[in-house]
Amino acid sequence: MVPLDAATLARVEALVKEAVGFDAARGDSVSVMNAPFVREPAPAEEVSFWESPWLQNPMVRDVARYGLGAIVVLALLFGVLRPAMRQIIQPRAKRAAPDAVDVSLVDEGDEDARIVAALRQDRAEISVPRALASDAYEDRLRHAREAVKNDSKQVAQVVKDWVASDD
Repeated sequence: MVPLDAATLARVEALVKEAVGFDAARGDSVSVMNAPFVREPAPAEEVSFWESPWLQNPMVRDVARYGLGAIVVLALLFGVLRPAMRQIIQPRAKRAAPDAVDVSLVDEGDEDARIVAALRQDRAEISVPRALASDAYEDRLRHAREAVKNDSKQVAQVVKDWVASDD
């Protein structure tokens, strides 16, 4: 804002004196000052993130609450339930026992040699767990698929005979 010069300020003072009925004999006084009508706004104070006005909006708080809830649910799904379901569906193979036991003693006397021999004999007697026999249904299905691959015409004839015998 540009301040008024002295001549303009004197003219405004004379205008004010005339408008209010200035009389020096009564002891009236008038002073005109050059001051701006609009003050410059003070710089805004820095407010913390939690006190910001947009965060005080209830809709923003609700969206943030639902978003945080969704993140927690997704973390539970992918961090806890998914690995648990994988382990239930496809359990990890158990570790096989080592084939040989290496036992060594510092002082091998008669008694120590007998203990080592007994341990080796016990180890030899323990049978290695074998794979379970496959299901009979799975075997039959595999044989049927192989038969179809080898001679599909003969398999088709067998199926026709089965269907004809049901009538």
